[in-house]
Amino acid sequence: MDKLKALFGTEALTWEQLEEKLKDNKDVKIVNLLAGGYVDENKYNNKVNELTKANDTIKGLRETVAKFDGVDVDKLKKDASDWETKYNTDLAAVKLDSAVNMALVGAKAKNPKLAKAALDMSVIKLDGENLIGFSEQLDKLKESDSYLFDVEEQKKEEDKGGGAHFFSTGGGHTGGSNTDAFTAALMKGAGLENK
Repeated sequence: MDKLKALFGTEALTWEQLEEKLKDNKDVKIVNLLAGGYVDENKYNNKVNELTKANDTIKGLRETVAKFDGVDVDKLKKDASDWETKYNTDLAAVKLDSAVNMALVGAKAKNPKLAKAALDMSVIKLDGENLIGFSEQLDKLKESDSYLFDVEEQKKEEDKGGGAHFFSTGGGHTGGSNTDAFTAALMKGAGLENK
């Protein structure tokens, strides 16, 4: 401001007087900004920096796109979806398998793998933590193949003297006491009582 005061003084000037005072002055320059002939240096430098950053971003994007040149993006999306479906299906199968195994252990299956083989797994579904279609099959399996389960009632009957018994058919046994001891051991191992 002091430069302008020293140059123009305190009086109002006409356009011709202003042009005359500025004619040989190197410190002050008048430019018509409407024509776009002058831009502030800071604004110019900011725009140059923005342009440089934009060009660097474009270059990086072109390099990234070049890496995927020839790649079928739709196929990649489909493959990812297929893998997700397979993962979810496999995970659901593992959860169902574990739930059935745990339920069979809870039902006191002597051999859960063997008991599971007797079930129709296509009917059993897992809803949260509930097995649907399992208990009906388990009840039928306990009736038809009770030997697969360690049922407490059977133990109580055996302790009272009930349960399965072998009866003599009237024929004589040959082989002496060793055969009878062997038969008794087999029957005891099978949970049967010999009378």
